[in-house]
Amino acid sequence: MCEPSPVDLRQLSDAALGALVVELQEQADRLEAVRLKVLGEWDARAVWALDGACSGAAWLAARGNVARSPTSGFLRDARHLRAMPETANAVAEGRLAPAKARLLARAVNERTKGSFARDEQTLVDTLGGLTVDDAAQVIRFWERSADQDGPDPRDRGTNAVWLSQSLSGRWLLKGDFDVESGTVLFTVLSGLVERDRRIRRQQGEDLAGIAPRLRADAMIEMARRSTAAGDDQAAARPLVWVIAGEDRLRTGNGACELAGGGAISARVAQRLACDCEITAVIIDPDGKLNLGRAQRRPNGAQSQTGR
Repeated sequence: MCEPSPVDLRQLSDAALGALVVELQEQADRLEAVRLKVLGEWDARAVWALDGACSGAAWLAARGNVARSPTSGFLRDARHLRAMPETANAVAEGRLAPAKARLLARAVNERTKGSFARDEQTLVDTLGGLTVDDAAQVIRFWERSADQDGPDPRDRGTNAVWLSQSLSGRWLLKGDFDVESGTVLFTVLSGLVERDRRIRRQQGEDLAGIAPRLRADAMIEMARRSTAAGDDQAAARPLVWVIAGEDRLRTGNGACELAGGGAISARVAQRLACDCEITAVIIDPDGKLNLGRAQRRPNGAQSQTGR
């Protein structure tokens, strides 16, 4: 497996080079599957402690030319897979890519393990034919349905932004947002970027590779707009779209979707619906869509005032 090839890659045709890439990826998946199984057993036995190491990740970082943080995550996933028999079997048989199995492993916790034991086979069968990105979306929807009340480790309480100035004088920005907050930011930025993009396109400007700069310009414009309004004037609330079935919005059970942001629990959708406009989309028995008129729903303060 993965033996060096004497073939001159520059002499390969495009088709042959593409086939080689696919073969290498398949070999990498098989090797990843073996690593998950072996390292899961090795870590469970704490073999690393025999050498005086404080953890498996520390042992591997010292001997395996790997970084400690991602290795720690890999070992955690490998440990979880030992308690996921259907998933582990699917990986060993090549029916489920290791990357998808690791996504499943991260979705199992004390609050979801009961639902996962019930749904594991269905999830494995569903994810097998999907891309890794699509599999992540499916798992997120399942998580929101299985864990209605549990705290989300990526909720708003853990939102963070880091802004620091480098030695060269430039500013470095990094952020981490929950689904709702990130979608609000993305929606506003995308609107400003698209407007700027249209203007530049009309002026004949080459737009290749310019997206990061357009996003940076949009953030600066957002900051300038916030200082332009008076202190006593409320800023316009950004628009987000919540896609929710009537039953889920009424009961708070299941998962809904934040357009452009992914899965959210039905209870989060209920909270967002406390101050919104609702547009009914009805599918009749013939499969035709009936788009209703948007109706304003009062927020809590407005409801109290009207009583």
